[in-house]
Amino acid sequence: MNSDRRKQVYIFLPILLFFAYFPAFLELNDQSVRMWDESFYAINAYEMMNNGELWIKYFNDNPDTYNLKPPLMTWLQSLSFMTFGVGEFALRFPSALSGLILIMLLFWLIYRKVKVPLWGLITGLILATTPGFICNHVVRTGDYDAALTLFLFLSMWQFYLYLTKETELKKHFYLTTLFLILAVYTKGTAGLLFLPAMLILSLTFNKFMQIIKSKEFYISVFVFIIIVGAYYLYKAKAQPGYIDSWLKYESFGRFTEVQDGHSHPFFYYFTLLIRSQFLPWVFVLPLSLFFYWSEKNDQIKRLLKFALVSFIGYILFISLSQSKLEWYTAPILPFLAILSGYAVFRTIDFVIHIINAKKYIPKLLFSLAFVILVFYFPYAKTIKHVTNPVTNWAANKFGDYYKHLKSNYPDFKEFTLFHDGFNTHAVFYTNVFNQEYGYNIDYEMIFHDRSIYDSVYNKIQDGDKIMLYQNEILDDLRNKFDVSVFHRYEELKLVEVKLKAEED
Repeated sequence: MNSDRRKQVYIFLPILLFFAYFPAFLELNDQSVRMWDESFYAINAYEMMNNGELWIKYFNDNPDTYNLKPPLMTWLQSLSFMTFGVGEFALRFPSALSGLILIMLLFWLIYRKVKVPLWGLITGLILATTPGFICNHVVRTGDYDAALTLFLFLSMWQFYLYLTKETELKKHFYLTTLFLILAVYTKGTAGLLFLPAMLILSLTFNKFMQIIKSKEFYISVFVFIIIVGAYYLYKAKAQPGYIDSWLKYESFGRFTEVQDGHSHPFFYYFTLLIRSQFLPWVFVLPLSLFFYWSEKNDQIKRLLKFALVSFIGYILFISLSQSKLEWYTAPILPFLAILSGYAVFRTIDFVIHIINAKKYIPKLLFSLAFVILVFYFPYAKTIKHVTNPVTNWAANKFGDYYKHLKSNYPDFKEFTLFHDGFNTHAVFYTNVFNQEYGYNIDYEMIFHDRSIYDSVYNKIQDGDKIMLYQNEILDDLRNKFDVSVFHRYEELKLVEVKLKAEED
């Protein structure tokens, strides 16, 4: 039996690696860096690469007051820029790699814990075809949520081993702390969002008193405070006002106040999982509960209880927050994948038993055929989404236009970009093209203030080329100048501006 299981591992592991690679990495560099968060992070990493400052993030050569998160992902993205060159692939590589590692870990850890490789394979494939995981802001962009999800899962897994094993308890508790620290260094307070679930798990497994009486608990708390606290104390000294901003926008303020209009009802995350983020696998979750109650194997039942309690503890806690964002569900998706994977696995076993499939075909071949049948359409849909992303927002297309000009008009390197409002996407590409490729692009931001228009327009000279897409800017230019469209790229335009002849 052990030999059969090892044989399955040797077959399933490369299969999972092959099929997990494409959702994470396929055409990773085709879509330009997205406006807001991803662009901010790209600028932070690019400037860290250039200035060598490891602890203070910079935006346009000034300390960044927007991205208040600790620097771990910025370190990784900066290193990725130095390794692969500045671009979309390098920016997103740490996220994509985190996602791929997590998918493979699910397989390996399930196999090591309960010796059921098929369950591990199915679980990994479920996560690889989960829309809320293989999407923007998680695996396929330069945001921090994929790495956060990886470290949080590893922390929770080590805590689970601590609760269920009889030996090496100190090692597992210290590893729990290590991954918690990495999670906090990835995304600040978000790295602590599983603490309520940990408390519930310790009570569920009757280990709460053991934990608070253990030496490793107090050592871990001390080490955590020293390593995490040292960073925030340094930031408080190096950037006056940092702690106040962090409290307001990254921790308690976000939990107690609605920020940036992100107000949703208590059940927002539950409905999000049902409607989009965990489709189609959400529909097999009830089966996993049914099979849980009928399961006789204690190890399997403990693993399912761990996944279920972790999910409930986390989603209830984040549902109490006043500010809600859709990607906050990412850390619970591996746990839902474990539960759904078990339901699909038990269904395969049930079908094999009912039709006596082993009499006609080897169980392994039947299982693989069943897996192909179940995953064909979800996987095809995932690949279609990956290769055909929706990019309707013109503000996210300046990078595409820059690259189009670089490929098709290599000698055209001087123009001005006009944008009404703040566009981090444009800032990133303007900085990169000016510094890396010798362009001379002047970026003018107007910020919806009509009084600023004249001061900007006074700098325009005869024959200037201006890139824009907002019609109100084009209309204003035509009121003051003779304007002709020099070149078009989808909604974006390059116009040539001529001074109007003075009337006699």
